[in-house]
Amino acid sequence: MNAFVKEYNFERPHEHLDMNTPAEVHEYSKVEWTDKIIPFDYDTDLIVKKVTASGAIRWGAYEWVNISRCLIGKYVGLQKLGNRIWKVFYRSYPLGFFKEGEQVQKGRYLLLDSDKDMNGRRRN
Repeated sequence: MNAFVKEYNFERPHEHLDMNTPAEVHEYSKVEWTDKIIPFDYDTDLIVKKVTASGAIRWGAYEWVNISRCLIGKYVGLQKLGNRIWKVFYRSYPLGFFKEGEQVQKGRYLLLDSDKDMNGRRRN
């Protein structure tokens, strides 16, 4: 694999690069990498919840909303759209929607639905 990478980047010209090699046109980024996560503050009109070790947030006394296990320990923002529809954000990225109060039994998990538009209507 190392021989291929060397040939691909340093020896073989590419038509898309005007017959230059990738090594000839590559420029290193001037932005310094940092491992520090930049803090994020949600708007005051959003409800902020922490994602638990199961990848969900508690909603009410008995309901849970399944968010994602990759967001464990992170905070999500919830925006009420009306008609019991809530939109869930991680930072400024919309994750999906859920409808509160559709509890069938205690401990039921609600799932996010990303197939709905901003008003909670199904997309075509």
